[in-house]
Amino acid sequence: MVPKAFCFEHLAFVSTAPNHSIDRKKIHKFTEESIPVGFWPPQVHRIVSIMDTKSSSPSFFSHSESEVGTQIWPVHDNIAVVRFEYATDQQIDCIKCLMEHSEVFLLYTAERTPDGYVWMRQAPAKILKLCVGNLCSSLAYDEQRMQIQRHAGLLQLTTGDNPFIQKGKQ
Repeated sequence: MVPKAFCFEHLAFVSTAPNHSIDRKKIHKFTEESIPVGFWPPQVHRIVSIMDTKSSSPSFFSHSESEVGTQIWPVHDNIAVVRFEYATDQQIDCIKCLMEHSEVFLLYTAERTPDGYVWMRQAPAKILKLCVGNLCSSLAYDEQRMQIQRHAGLLQLTTGDNPFIQKGKQ
């Protein structure tokens, strides 16, 4: 069974209009022009335990409430939502690169816009830089969004698991 946290984050992603006014100070964007140092997504974030993901209502916190749960990475079993954007003809290559150079556990691509998200572990920015620029236009992490402990049964995706990549080979 998929933890409810995944569903709540998905609903937040699909219901947010691209020009929706959000607190841009909390968004960490990784582009060819703005390359972070160290591990990415950044180290400050809010962790939601497995127990919190089983609640029947979404965990949306105010800024002050979210700071209470702010912790520092790296915690090996935590995964975060990272949004990616790509040029229209680079979807397969962007996704494949992210899957080959980081630990991706869930993947979603939008049908009408050139973007999507992955649930992934923190990775060295130097490695993710291989994907950003030519293949992925950008990666973005919202530190106000939740991060969860990876459930033991949630396995890392491989390029063989990805229907977009399989379709591109035909």
